Amino acid sequence: MTGWGVFNENNGDCYQGEWLDEDKENHINYLELKAQLTRCQSWTLLYDSREHGLSHNRFHHHISSYHGPTITLISFEGRNTYCLALDKPWREGSSRFGGEDSMLIQISPIFRVMQSGAPLVTWNEYSRDLRKGIYLGKEGRSLVLFIPADFDSVEHFGVNCALHKIEMWGCGPSHILEEQAKQKKWEKKEAEKQSAKKLHLDVGKWEENPDKQILQWGGINVEHQYSRDSGF
Repeated sequence: MTGWGVFNENNGDCYQGEWLDEDKENHINYLELKAQLTRCQSWTLLYDSREHGLSHNRFHHHISSYHGPTITLISFEGRNTYCLALDKPWREGSSRFGGEDSMLIQISPIFRVMQSGAPLVTWNEYSRDLRKGIYLGKEGRSLVLFIPADFDSVEHFGVNCALHKIEMWGCGPSHILEEQAKQKKWEKKEAEKQSAKKLHLDVGKWEENPDKQILQWGGINVEHQYSRDSGF
């Protein structure tokens, strides 16, 4: 592979040039990625903002507990479309994740491999030490994309743009999707149990109430005076 060429079918013009070393490596990586994708038996649509809503809560609901590789497409203002290929499962936290085969590719308006390798992504939902949202970019290099938790915009190299669409596809074997479905079913049952559960503040039974232990785990002092009229 010594160079590149483009042929314009409309006017017959042909453009060509030499690859830079970095471009050559990125193009080879892309061809390897395409070759690997052709071996994928099937992909499963996990999240589509047009169908499920452009919302962080909906995003979390549909993609959490999927423990397999994924492809995520992000479209935003300026005809920009990015593809995030992750070889590791998504996980929430303030630290980056993603394996050596992870890759962030700009598909349009031009094609280029922006960054590759591990770790590449941060998905922060709870930490107060970091803005809540999704960060795409390796440590020590430029942050390419940041999607705030409200999912109404995207910062592209620090420039705020309107977010149009997000899709995520699960690329793992079928048993990973089955495990996700089982986990979701269990979570639904637990949520129903909690919503139906009533907090019984009977003084005589408070010492045996499991809610007391839950509050203590949360760091709440439950040993102070209790009054039936005023509560805690």
